[in-house]
Amino acid sequence: MTCNNFFYRQSSAKIINQNYNSKFKIFFTFYIFILIFKLTFYLPANESKIMAEKQTTVILGIDPGIADTGYGVVRSVKNSGLACIDYGSIKTGAQEKMPDRLGKINRELDKIIKRYKPDLVAVEQLFFCNNVKTALIVGQARGVILLTAMQNNILTTEFTPLQVKQAVSSYGAASKMQVQKMVKILLNLDRLPKPDDAADALAIAICAANTKKY
Repeated sequence: MTCNNFFYRQSSAKIINQNYNSKFKIFFTFYIFILIFKLTFYLPANESKIMAEKQTTVILGIDPGIADTGYGVVRSVKNSGLACIDYGSIKTGAQEKMPDRLGKINRELDKIIKRYKPDLVAVEQLFFCNNVKTALIVGQARGVILLTAMQNNILTTEFTPLQVKQAVSSYGAASKMQVQKMVKILLNLDRLPKPDDAADALAIAICAANTKKY
């Protein structure tokens, strides 16, 4: 009896061990399958998305003005150059009161920011102007633009006209036409961007993309 019990226990232990090994192999095989699936499909997709977000920057260039505030939206892709998304001008009437004109710039710019969700807003700095009244009015428009960007939690940067011309045409004294032609070439546009304020805004966005000041 003692001998039979011994062999019975040995056989039972062997069967239990085989069952355990079989279950372990199934579990291990399933685990390897899931791991391979994640490595093959899930992780590369997420990594590509993260890399794309890091390598692509949307820049909103703005040329401040009270009658016409030019804007240009440019996409900068690492190792792939620049692409124009949109451009135009925010116009206000001379017959409108100053608070109303500034309010319109704020509202329209806010719509543009929410539509294109730029990573950066680049604004042209106020250059020296012999007409003090004009300089003060443009300064108010710049203040509204910077405030609107801040309200949307968008990073801002500023450039002088000289910096913009040098970045676009490599010549600080370039004419408006020369700048527009270079903007057309750099963004691969079918025609010269119009109005002039919009072309200047695109040049400001290009300047920001090329200098990486941010």
